[in-house]
This record gives sequence, structure tokens and C-alpha cells, in this order.
Amino acid sequence: PRMRDDLRVVHRNSQYLASLINDVLDLTRVESGRLTLHRERVDVADVVERAATAVQPLLDKKGLTLDIRIPADLPRVYCDRTRIQQVVLNLISNAARFTEQGGITVEVAQQDQQAWVRVTDTGPGIAADDVERVFEPFYQSGTEWGRDKGGSGLGLSISKQFVSLHGGRMWIESQLGSGTSVFFTLPISPPMEHAAQPARQIREDWVWREPAFRTARAAADDALMRRRVIVCDETGVLYPEFARYSSEIDLVDARGLTQALEALAHAPAHALILNVANPDEVRPLVEAARREAPGMAVIGCSVPPPGKRAIEAGAQGHLTKPVTRAKLDDVLRSVGRPVRSVLVVDDDPEVLQLFDSMLHLCDETLEVLIASSGLEALDVLQRTHVDLLLLDILMPDMDGWEVLEALTGEGLGTEPVVFFVSAQDPADEPPSSPFVLAATNGGLSLSRLLRCSLEMSELLLKPEAELHPAPG
Repeated sequence: PRMRDDLRVVHRNSQYLASLINDVLDLTRVESGRLTLHRERVDVADVVERAATAVQPLLDKKGLTLDIRIPADLPRVYCDRTRIQQVVLNLISNAARFTEQGGITVEVAQQDQQAWVRVTDTGPGIAADDVERVFEPFYQSGTEWGRDKGGSGLGLSISKQFVSLHGGRMWIESQLGSGTSVFFTLPISPPMEHAAQPARQIREDWVWREPAFRTARAAADDALMRRRVIVCDETGVLYPEFARYSSEIDLVDARGLTQALEALAHAPAHALILNVANPDEVRPLVEAARREAPGMAVIGCSVPPPGKRAIEAGAQGHLTKPVTRAKLDDVLRSVGRPVRSVLVVDDDPEVLQLFDSMLHLCDETLEVLIASSGLEALDVLQRTHVDLLLLDILMPDMDGWEVLEALTGEGLGTEPVVFFVSAQDPADEPPSSPFVLAATNGGLSLSRLLRCSLEMSELLLKPEAELHPAPG
């Protein structure tokens, strides 16, 4: 029976992974502009019925009703049948997953030249802070759209982009405790094409051409004006990341302030960026650089190397899912003392079952304890001595960081060796700095301070303001 249960979990997860891969491929095609729509005149009632039929087994299993309201005189809609059916299927599936009582209503109507679709459920609703974020790829909140209900977190993002490609829009109206309505619109008819204006010929002798010497001078000026930045980084994190933008900026790698000042003496630069792992060391370093390089724009930040946060928090290491038996063997050997008991903390029961099996294969004498939440883990640790703690990071009540912080304040005597466990490899997390310290020798006038604040807000609030890496 245990083997049968394990195989059932493997089969279900493989189906989930196949669905996730298809969603990622769709998202990639949309974002790269390589998704082609095959539009035709489509009966929306047929599209909704087909999507509802696919979800009906889940509705029957949960005892939910499905009410479809479509007027008989609704005109056919000019759209890609497959993609719009996928949108409706995603919306009904989401509603079914998160609704425990009541049912789902699908309404279609015509408003002017738009087809208007609404999928409403009687579920728990969505918090106001989450309403817009549910359209972000992979975003799953702790409420209705939480990860405890399954799903990849891609369905709504893909659906909204499919609708946008058709010239429509999608939005959500919801309140906690009052259910959720997801709306989208589609143009009924294809857009009118503007008549082409007659071409006008330009005589060759009317075309003014740039003199060759002036073109060469412009290229030389561009080279002189090319932005140059000196990167002084004790962690070695920044330069490899910045190198992706080398088509736009000349970068100089310096591993210490002395080397950075030597590079500055060799050739002028637009800015000097200083990075240290310890945030407390940023200001003294910036002050020292400002004294040695008056007039230079000095930018200080603190981008730590991967995994530093876990070590500083008191964890001995980090395991990236999927975790193999060989990795667990390595962890058990690395503890440095006999391991007789292990506490595994994860909100996924299948993960707990898997770790229990693998740990007993590593050592059948181990006492394996499990906890499905951070609060439950702290309760177990207060009552029971544990040699090793395998701690999931993302959990609904307390995350792994909060559990470890609470654990260090409990005074448990001999604390367990802690390894974080998560699906995200720390080395894959995009480096970031919690703050930026900028300094110039002469300071900033109030007008320049205002301008600096406005331009900084552009960088902080608008994703399109980012630099684009060099291709390849």
C-alpha cells in the first residue's frame, strides 16, 4: 500500500509538471511575441460548454453547481477558439478549486461591439492587496488563490495575456467572504483596417546626405561619451551581473578601494559603485571614497553573496528541492555529531511523506518527526529534543525565517542543526540591495535633490526603466 501511494503521488506530480511546462511555454511565446492567433468566427456558447464539460468531474466531486447564462442571440465572436477556450477553462477551474460550497456562474453578454464574460464563484474571496497581484506569473497569495489549493500560479497571467492579444481586457472584483468575479471582454468583430495613403516619391537629388567626415566625427564623439563605471566589490557578486550590460556601459572590475582609485586615475569615470556584504560598512567606505575622489559620484550598496542570509540566520546550509537520498546522506554526515532524531517541517503532506521514507532509507533507526506548519514545529521543539531540523521556507502561518528567529530566542539548550529546504536555489535568486547610499563631494542643491528624487522614482516604480542586457 505504501508503494502504491508513492506511485500515485509520482503520477499526479508528473501530470502537474507537464501542465506547468505547457503553461511556461505559452507564457514564453506570448512575452516573446511568437504566439500566433488563429482567429475565426466562434460560437462562444460552444466554447463555454466545452470548458465546463472538462471541469464537470471536479464540480461533481465537490458537490458544486454550475449555472451558464448565455443569450441565444449572441453574435459569433472573432477570436482564436483554442486560446479563448483555455481562458474559460482556467477561470472555471480556478473557481472550482477554491469554492467549497455553493457554485459557479458563467455569464456572457453583448455590450456594444464587445462580448462580455463573467465567471463568479461563492468562494472565500480575495484580499484587496492580492486582487491585482494574482495576475503576476507564479503569484499565489495566502487566501483564496493560495498555494494550498494547488495550481502553478500561471493560469490567470496567461489568460489575461491571451485576452489582451485579442484586444480585450481582464479584471477581477472580489471581497473577502463575498466570492470572486473574474471579467473579460473580447471584440466581436475584427478591427477596421485604415486605407493606405498613396505613396509619394522623393527625387534622389532632393535627398540630403551626411558628409563622411561628419559621420566619422559623430562616431568618435559617441565613443568618448560612452558611460564608464568602476565597480568596487568585495563579494564578487556585482561585476558578473553588470557584465550583461557591457554593450551600453564600459565596466571596470576592482576588488578594493585602492584598485578602484588606481583605475580612476588611469581614466575618468561617470560613477564609482561600492559593494560590501556588511551593511554597516557601506557608509564608512563611501566617505573614504568621497575624500579620495572629490567630484566623483559614489554609490554604496550591500548585495550579499548567495546563501549568506541563511548562514547569518543560524542555518548550517540549504537544500534545494527536489532533495535526493544522497543529499540527505550528506546532510546527516555533515552535522558533526550523532543524529538520532530529525524534525521535517513542510506544509505539503506529500513532501513530509517523501522525506520520512528517504530518511529511514538513510538510517532505519532514525526517529523522524513531522510538522505541517511553523507553529506546530515550535511546539514539537519545545517538547522534544531534536538533533536535525529540515525547515521549509515558504509556509502559510510562519515562514522558515520566522521559525528560526523564534527558535533562537527560545533557549532550548542544545539547539538542532538547521538546514533550510526550498524549491528556490539561493544562487538563482536575483541579487538585490536593500538600500543605496549616494554621495558627491559638493552635496546636492535643493533643485538637484528634487530632480534626483523624481528620476529615482522612475527607476524604482517603472520596470521598463531597467537596462536591457546585451543579446547572447
